[in-house]
Amino acid sequence: MTGFWRRSLENTIIVVGIVSFWPIILGYEKLWYQCLLAGVALALAVLALVRARRLKREFEDPKTRTP
Repeated sequence: MTGFWRRSLENTIIVVGIVSFWPIILGYEKLWYQCLLAGVALALAVLALVRARRLKREFEDPKTRTP
């Protein structure tokens, strides 16, 4: 996956995660919506894991270290 598409997908997941919590604030709590929230939470957790691994890899890369 190219960098542009990866960033676009990651940003879309973040925006969907933020927007998906508004119905809870407004008092909408149906079962299908709770399942959607669980899916969004899982996607955000996977995204955090991917970004943490990418950050760790950058810090371990000898080319990016400065003397």
